Amino acid sequence: MLYFEPPNPSVEQEQDQVEDTPSTPGLQADDSNFLARTALSQFYHNGIESSDWHIFQVADDFRLAYIGAPVSNLSHLVQLRCSHLRLRQASRPTQHTLVQEALGRAPYVAFSFKDLYQFAASPTDSQGQNIDSPLPLHFPYPQIRPLEARHTGDQAHPGIPRDLSTDALTFLGEEVRESLVKAYFDSIHPSFPAIAPSMILQNDGKLSSTAPPLLVHAVLLAGANVCSHPQVVRARPSIKAALFRTAGMLFHRRSEKDRLHLTQAALLFTWHINDGDTVAGGPWYWIGVALRISCGQGAHRLNPLLPDFERIMYKRSWWCAFVSEAFSALETGRPCAVRPPDTDQSVPTEEELNWDGKQTSVTTAGGQESATAEEQSLGLGPRTVCSQVPYLYHKHLISLAKIAMDISALNAPAESTSITMASLDARLAKWSLGATSGGDFFSISLRLYFHMVVLNLHRNYRRESSDSQSTCSAAAESIITAMDRIIDLDSLGRCHFPVVSAITAAAIQLVHEIRSAIATGAYVVGLNRLGLLQRATKFAKCLAPLWPTAEAVHNVFEGLRREYEDQVAKSLDPTHGTSVPYDEPDWASLFAAADHIPTSEDWLEWTLEDRAPSQ
Repeated sequence: MLYFEPPNPSVEQEQDQVEDTPSTPGLQADDSNFLARTALSQFYHNGIESSDWHIFQVADDFRLAYIGAPVSNLSHLVQLRCSHLRLRQASRPTQHTLVQEALGRAPYVAFSFKDLYQFAASPTDSQGQNIDSPLPLHFPYPQIRPLEARHTGDQAHPGIPRDLSTDALTFLGEEVRESLVKAYFDSIHPSFPAIAPSMILQNDGKLSSTAPPLLVHAVLLAGANVCSHPQVVRARPSIKAALFRTAGMLFHRRSEKDRLHLTQAALLFTWHINDGDTVAGGPWYWIGVALRISCGQGAHRLNPLLPDFERIMYKRSWWCAFVSEAFSALETGRPCAVRPPDTDQSVPTEEELNWDGKQTSVTTAGGQESATAEEQSLGLGPRTVCSQVPYLYHKHLISLAKIAMDISALNAPAESTSITMASLDARLAKWSLGATSGGDFFSISLRLYFHMVVLNLHRNYRRESSDSQSTCSAAAESIITAMDRIIDLDSLGRCHFPVVSAITAAAIQLVHEIRSAIATGAYVVGLNRLGLLQRATKFAKCLAPLWPTAEAVHNVFEGLRREYEDQVAKSLDPTHGTSVPYDEPDWASLFAAADHIPTSEDWLEWTLEDRAPSQ
């Protein structure tokens, strides 16, 4: 019988994989970035199979990971690990006893290996829940933030500068600052128009001396994701960390009183991951902050009576938050903070998306134009300090986000009677027929997000429907193809945080297919999928300087890829002896079963157009 056991690299090995970051004067390196890059890998190899809540921490300080609803990537990663554990037990029956003796029994026992093994092979009911053994909702999780000594008195907040408004700018010369601002408005703003250029820029396109410091730092932070200035390229993680540190302090000190500015800053913070904390930090946290403030201001409601500036900026910032929330909830399996019925805000028009805050007139949803006498006297026209914001991209993205939210609702613990898999599949089909195709960054990004959503919908129905299985396979391959094209366009820096989720979902699907191919002796198919998995891990590695969590994704799946590659080589080696393929484990989702699902290949037009030749 073939014996599969994924590699278990030590922490020291993972440290070797993390590239050194060049130092920059005025910046100090810390452990936050390293923790973000390695926490997922440590959790995958050590946390899932441990019966000790405190495996990563001392007894009075431990952290939990909530794996989310069945739609989440983390939930599917746990299933991957569980199947490995089940196979390990089948091939080495004494392993369970040996590990338990080595670990001992802690005062707080999370779950037994037996439960996990049973879960990996258990059938599911009509709602997708395990009949015999439900999947644990919480697991021990490794350290996510550096431990710092606590101080009192004058040292209560060591390292906080007296003048926060200029701290992070002292090490950035004017040339670098202008490059960061230009990079933001050229590459980030068109796909994420959360602010108006006139809020921080002068008429000549340079930073205004009266611009809100919080927004300036937030814009510089987002711009650092894509800026090509040599100084930024050499020390991108350190520069982003310094900018975020100061911007975060400005935010929490409430030196900024304008709540719209707080909303916009929170949205721009989603372009940075500071450490391994995805609950009280990171995009999911900051999106929630932005949504709370937006709802408190009523930005989710349509009000044509508001002044132009508030009406348009409320609308643009709201939909940026809405779309980000939909994809974040889909990735994590956590509840959405809002639902489509909660808002009646209209989709921004093309004029509203490209409004800079000082144009002579703006066409409203009702077709009316407005302009102040001062603006008319100054002769202010459309600005050219930033790239054009594509209307169709945002229109399609918002409608896709609404579908993503309903997919999250379909996977909620409480049964949904109004949302079905078939209805969502039909909505995705309609969406794909209406969306435009092309070779530009925005069209490719839409395809990437579309196939990510398709994969998240169908992967919980693979075992019940061959159509869902083929749809998942096509979607994963299309995600890889879309990433290839984004790299060809040199646009990785323009990708928002869902790009890591898309790669993770595709990699999980490819591991399913590789396991199935090896189990049935279809080695040519297995090698093809291994090639795709290698491309996926390469994308994750390329994204690591921008999104540290991508490093953890790379570590997990590169280890799996090497393991399966070795197994294929051994199976094809006549001198290694004859291997009997194991019975395929329950790789399908254990959470949902569906009625008959229509064939999806007739509407996955992008999939057929974009599918790359076999490698």
